Amino acid sequence: MAKRRPGRSKVRRTAPAKAPKRTVSVRAFLIGLGAVLVLIAIAVVLIRRKDAPSIPSAPPVVTESMPQIATAPEPFRFNVDLDDASLSAGQKDRSLRDEQIQVVERLVAMMPSNANAVFLLGMVHQEQGDTVAATQALQRCLELAPNRADAYDHLGRIAQQQDEPEKAVTYFEKALALNPKMAGLHYRLGQVYRACDRPDEAIAAVTRSVAQAPQAPENHVLLGELHLQKQRYEEAQRHYEAALVRDPNLSKPYYGLATAAARLGRREQALKYRRKFKEVEEKEREIAKQQRTDFDPLQVTLGSAAHTHTDVARVLAIGGHLTLAEQLWRRAARLDSANVDCRFSLADRYFRMKRFQQALPWYLEVIEAAPNHGPAHFFLAHVYEELDQDARARQAYEKVIRVSPDRTEGFLALARFLWERDGDLQRVKGLVQRAVDLAPIAANYAFLGRVCHKSGDREAARAAVQKAVQLAPRHPEYQRLLRQVQEN
Repeated sequence: MAKRRPGRSKVRRTAPAKAPKRTVSVRAFLIGLGAVLVLIAIAVVLIRRKDAPSIPSAPPVVTESMPQIATAPEPFRFNVDLDDASLSAGQKDRSLRDEQIQVVERLVAMMPSNANAVFLLGMVHQEQGDTVAATQALQRCLELAPNRADAYDHLGRIAQQQDEPEKAVTYFEKALALNPKMAGLHYRLGQVYRACDRPDEAIAAVTRSVAQAPQAPENHVLLGELHLQKQRYEEAQRHYEAALVRDPNLSKPYYGLATAAARLGRREQALKYRRKFKEVEEKEREIAKQQRTDFDPLQVTLGSAAHTHTDVARVLAIGGHLTLAEQLWRRAARLDSANVDCRFSLADRYFRMKRFQQALPWYLEVIEAAPNHGPAHFFLAHVYEELDQDARARQAYEKVIRVSPDRTEGFLALARFLWERDGDLQRVKGLVQRAVDLAPIAANYAFLGRVCHKSGDREAARAAVQKAVQLAPRHPEYQRLLRQVQEN
């Protein structure tokens, strides 16, 4: 982990002075923009799994209206020291699994009516193979929040694992009714329809899964198998070939193609596919053997526990237990060097507290683990601004527009940064124009109008500000800006 940099007295540069009157509206806009970007960060930051619980992935904004904890709760106590050489890997693994359960159980004890907390308890029990406890927790979650599609989905997965396809269908269909866009749900439903000997419904479900995830080869493999079952050999071949386009290293499609070709009387083709199947299957066996050799249970548990602690910390933060949340995020960072989410959450916490020196190393760690993490680059740039490191701030803003070329935030932030420093007006104009192209809203048109007006392009300034007024006719600042560009 990167060393935390010591705090220092902040010394503002004395010249040249910033022009507050000119930039106040742009800064006000950027403050609002920061809130928008946090929402984007929530979508970008890794949450836990593709089927993550619907809890925020970053701490909430700390405001005076947040619930205040009257007395500080006891900190978490972790029994296993990862640096203790006297403990075997197996002992550490078992202790971490216990720690994982204890952390979530404490969360539920603190917030027994919180559906997110109870859901996380179900998830941990499911991960550790206790399907009875997982089922109980997920059912309790649904009592608290009947519309939780993710809880129904995981109950369906448990039923599927226990070879109860009819029960799984019931759960998956309830999840589908609540969230038809859930990733992988149509595929899982197709699997259990097939197990229930309902091939037509399975084909319909997996076809919808293809529409959601067209590049996923498993969809086409399953469709190939279903059409083969229905004796639609040409259709089966089409889907097996589509699977191989997406991943040529799968053996199943070759076996299916050989079977379909044989049924169609294409013997030479069938023989060719059988040979290819044996070749690819042998490679799969070698890869699987190597994976078994390399498998490290402790590393899996470290990552799983880190994810659990990160998720529990989010729920605690929303409940106002920010000190406990911070402790868990730090523990998660210690457990898993690849966990981006806990690091971004820590950086976000210190950023909101204006403890920029403490936020800095955590943003750097996020970027080290995920070099194209746009929100981290964005907030890192702002941290550098606060620390009067303008060259680094500009580099970070430039990085934002490279890694997130379809988002307005980076273009506006870099434009504002250059605008406040009397930078290249043509570059500023180009950046704001790009932001307008991406998001043609009143605030962006107003900013473009200011830039055009300062650069002497009065016609373009008038047109941009008129558009801002048209989009927000009651906004007094845009009205004043329009009078200014018309008078000058």
